[in-house]
Amino acid sequence: LPEFFRTGSCADIPYQFVTKSGKIIDVLLSAMAERDAAGQVTHSIAVMQDVTPLNRVKSQLEKAKSRAENLLRTANVLVVELDPAGIVIRVNAEAERVTGYSSRELKGINWFAKIVPRERYPEVWEEFARLLENQKIDAFENPILTKQGQERYITWRNSVVLEGGRTVDRNGHGKCSVN
Repeated sequence: LPEFFRTGSCADIPYQFVTKSGKIIDVLLSAMAERDAAGQVTHSIAVMQDVTPLNRVKSQLEKAKSRAENLLRTANVLVVELDPAGIVIRVNAEAERVTGYSSRELKGINWFAKIVPRERYPEVWEEFARLLENQKIDAFENPILTKQGQERYITWRNSVVLEGGRTVDRNGHGKCSVN
């Protein structure tokens, strides 16, 4: 609580307390000191909020996220996450293997421009336009071009990620029909 003693107030300081029953709980502590004319602390008011259940849920979410990310990273299918404009947010190891591009090479570029050029694959661009309009596309097979110029056929399953009713990104996972 050095901040409290220095400034006379603190907000949302994580702390642990032991209850009468011996149970350890997590709290957020906020306090404010009242001072006299000479600047001496005369009394203080403190509020503690028990955040033990919230911290437990946060921990469970972090573990679930870690497991899901590990699954996506190691899945034997291509996993591609795109923003609403088709810009690559991330790809997994299988996407790197099949396309021949590293994650670093793909991140931040337009997936469709790089992997399925419009002049060669206009039907893929039409399907992506439908997906942009939030029309559901359960499965779609399309060719892609690898870094080496080879054509591979991928069967995709797509999903749209919404926040507040607004599309924030799109996730696709695909299986290469020829390895």
